[in-house]
Amino acid sequence: MSRPGSDPGAIVVVGAAGGLGGAILRRLAADRPGSPVWITYRSNAAQAEALAASVAGARVARCDLHEPADMVQLAEEVRSEAGGVATLVHAVVEVVTGPALEIGYEKISAVVQSSGLALLGLTAAFDDMLGDGSTILYVTSIGSYRVIPTYTAIGTAKACGEALVRYLAVELAPRGIRVNAISPAPFASQAAAGVVGDLDALMAATDAATPRGRRLELSEIADLAAYLSEPRSSGITGQVITVDGGIFTTWRL
Repeated sequence: MSRPGSDPGAIVVVGAAGGLGGAILRRLAADRPGSPVWITYRSNAAQAEALAASVAGARVARCDLHEPADMVQLAEEVRSEAGGVATLVHAVVEVVTGPALEIGYEKISAVVQSSGLALLGLTAAFDDMLGDGSTILYVTSIGSYRVIPTYTAIGTAKACGEALVRYLAVELAPRGIRVNAISPAPFASQAAAGVVGDLDALMAATDAATPRGRRLELSEIADLAAYLSEPRSSGITGQVITVDGGIFTTWRL
């Protein structure tokens, strides 16, 4: 097995190139100059390519998390150029909204597959490149345990992903691999716009409800991702860590 400690180790960020995934990739790449970097996309190649153009040495790969073969292909591409994986990030959210009985079993199953279960698929695909010091990060949300109108499919997927974070953390701990989830407050993104419709109203409400008077910057969420990827956070695994500026101490969506 390749050990990230013996080489720079690749950074692989799956999804959200134009939003939080891009912010995390930029921060990790800045902290680890010389590390090979990948960002993936499912349908918006231009967005991923624009991000890659701004990060030295970044590569772009298409990966549809509904397709196990795509995850395997992504791992094979990384394997061909990198000795190991330092950090693997699942930042995908597939936006399907509405009440559970209206969305239906098939659509919710598809969202759970891409936005939750795919954490397992990616971990399995990259398994032989993960070693002592590797970290896996999963981006989740408060909708995993709190009911948010129209958020049924995404919330169910995120609850699935969080369960996998705990189980994978225990399973991989003997190999020195850590697995954690990051649960941020609302931030401006295409996904958020798809959920609420009026993104400006959501952001205004978020600013007003945050004790310090403003929403999180993507860089602040990426800071947590960076910390959880570093050796100094070696005692943290199997956790869902909220980064919200204090908003959820009082605010109910």
